[in-house]
Amino acid sequence: MQLSGRSHASIPYGAVAICLLALSSAAGCGQAKSNDGSGVSAAGAATTSAGAPASAAGASNGGTPGNQYSGQAGLPQLNVDSGGASQMSGSSGSGGACAATFVKAESQTLAMFIMLDQSRSMDNIVDPATMTTRWTAVTSALDTFVSNPAAAAIPVGLQYFGLQGPQTTTGPGVACMASDYAKADVPIAPLSSNARSITASMAMHSPTTNTPTLPAVEGGVQFVAGYARAHPENKVVLVLATDGVPDGCGSTVTNVSAAAAAGLAGTPSVETYVIGVGNSLSNLDAIAVAGGTKHAFLIGDANVQQELLMALTAIQGDVLPCQYAVPSPEQGETLDFDKVNVRFTPSGGTGQQEFQKVVSAAGCTGSKNLWYYDNEAAPTQILLCPETCTMVTSDGMAKVDIVLDCKHTVEPPK
Repeated sequence: MQLSGRSHASIPYGAVAICLLALSSAAGCGQAKSNDGSGVSAAGAATTSAGAPASAAGASNGGTPGNQYSGQAGLPQLNVDSGGASQMSGSSGSGGACAATFVKAESQTLAMFIMLDQSRSMDNIVDPATMTTRWTAVTSALDTFVSNPAAAAIPVGLQYFGLQGPQTTTGPGVACMASDYAKADVPIAPLSSNARSITASMAMHSPTTNTPTLPAVEGGVQFVAGYARAHPENKVVLVLATDGVPDGCGSTVTNVSAAAAAGLAGTPSVETYVIGVGNSLSNLDAIAVAGGTKHAFLIGDANVQQELLMALTAIQGDVLPCQYAVPSPEQGETLDFDKVNVRFTPSGGTGQQEFQKVVSAAGCTGSKNLWYYDNEAAPTQILLCPETCTMVTSDGMAKVDIVLDCKHTVEPPK
């Protein structure tokens, strides 16, 4: 596609290509030259087309350079093809100019860390005809999920709660420290190589403890946050699978909800999904809501295996369709986060609109044209608000453009 006016790339919502402007003290951006060969194609994933970085030319006073990066750790690296840079002649300000570099930006891949309840109540029988227990039904469903070729690319790890702690006068104790759970029995890795390890691990475990949900969530959040910092290419979520209300190690619904809320508010933010297996577990909704995931998936004993598979599939589809990585510029270049805009074009090409930016998820008010950064002070992700995401993903032919230019971000009226 030919660039004209702003530099931008049009792509389907599943992947986003970003035009990154290397801003110096430029006062403004103008028209791209019609014969410079600049353009970005979009067929599923975005492709690079404009070439190597170019420095800004014709800089003048009056511009604001944006946030500086110098190979900042933890951000995705750019993948820039070689070739000539697209020069842009200044049409605003005092003779300013911008040099554009077109880059490939990848959407994140979902990763799951499953915290699996191995409390004694998981031995309850759910099918008298076959004497199938909750534990057997849940582990069979997990085995089916991790072995599905359609999920082979998803990184998944596994830990259990409660874990055995120090010996007591009445027998083995229960581990009550978050640090006991801030590690994986099976490390996170793509299911193409990890499915057998997860299946083998579950075969070595059985229900033996109570339900110390508080240290499990605290430790799980710590582990997920650490993994997310080391793997910015992944969106990592905590999946708590349990058949009972919190019990043991001082656990209550209230303090477990607080732990999930702390994970959501942390950097990086950790979302907690809750799958409840059994009866009378509606109070688990509070933990899911505090963890940023609206409600728990509550599964009755009648059809545990099928419903658990449906819940895991729903989580898989719920996380990623409307969030895109913000690329880090090459060393010496700058990216002005105040000049980022998100443009939506419905199928048919008419009714195009620019979504408005809000400060955080709390600003998502029900409007279908809002987005926000994952971290306002140091953005790494562009996220569409839930209602906006629903609108975009329900239109299979819609396009989303991420536009980085010299126009300040569109914000709702004060």
